Amino acid sequence: TLTGLTALFNLNLRGNQLTSPPSLTGLTSLQTLYLDSNKLTTRPTLTGLTSLSLLYLSSNKLTTPPSLTGLTSLENVHLHSNKLTSPPTLTGLTALFNLNLRGNQLTSPPSLTGLTSLQTLYLDSNKLTTRPTLTGLTSLSLLYLSSNKLTTPPSLTGLTSLENVHLHSNKLTSPPTLTGLTA
Repeated sequence: TLTGLTALFNLNLRGNQLTSPPSLTGLTSLQTLYLDSNKLTTRPTLTGLTSLSLLYLSSNKLTTPPSLTGLTSLENVHLHSNKLTSPPTLTGLTALFNLNLRGNQLTSPPSLTGLTSLQTLYLDSNKLTTRPTLTGLTSLSLLYLSSNKLTTPPSLTGLTSLENVHLHSNKLTSPPTLTGLTA
C-alpha cells in the first residue's frame, strides 16, 4: 500500500503483470507515474494528483481512458498501445505538450480546444474516420495521423510551428492545403 507516502514524487511500476492499478489516493506530491507495459484492464483513479506532470499508461489493455480532470500540471500523456475506444477528455490541460494515443481503437479524435502548449500529437494507427480540429494549436510541430481511415485531411491553417505531418496510409481523396506553414 502507498497510503501516507505524501512525499513520493516518482512511482515506477512499468513492465510488470499488474491487472489493476494501486490506490494513488493522497499522493499529492506525485509528479511522474509509470504504469506502462502491464496488463491493466482497470484504469487508475488520478483524482487529486495535481502535481502529476508525466503519465505513462501505454501498452496495457485499457478500453476507457482515465479521467484527467483537474490535472492541470500534466505535460506528457502516454496512452498508446491500449484498446481505447473513446478518447480522454483534455479540457483544462493547458500545460500539455505531448499527447500519444497511437495504436488504439479510436474512431474519433479527442477535443483539442485550448491546448495551446501542445507540440506533439500522435493519433496514428487508430480507426479515425473523423479528422481532428487543430484550430489554435500554434505550438504544434509534429502531427501523426497515419494508418487511419480518414478521407479528408485536417485543416492545417494557422499551424505556424508545424514541421512534420504524417498522413500516409489513410483513404485521402485530396492532399492537405499547405499554405501558410512557415516553420
